[in-house]
Amino acid sequence: MDPTAALLAGLAAGLAIAVQVGAVGLLLVEASVVAGPRAGVAAGMGVATADVAFAAVAAAGGGAAGAALASHESEIRVVAAVTLAAIAVCGLSRLIRPGEPGRRRQ
Repeated sequence: MDPTAALLAGLAAGLAIAVQVGAVGLLLVEASVVAGPRAGVAAGMGVATADVAFAAVAAAGGGAAGAALASHESEIRVVAAVTLAAIAVCGLSRLIRPGEPGRRRQ
């Protein structure tokens, strides 16, 4: 296999693995099928624009939030540890006393 073919095959395989088929992806597929490829491309560009906007807000606000929360690191660690312990206790209690799936205990 020549290097160009190997590169293209690798790119195709990587793209197939990296693409997430979620709700937005299915809406884009639906837009393409129902309204045509131009509408699908336009919808995809809209989704990409929204993703860039969210990333910009996260990048701008993330540094400020990190700086503001840096002085409360020990409290955040305690809250995280208590939360993880509560999740573990709930999981273990379900192993010990399994109930019907999908039904809440009262």
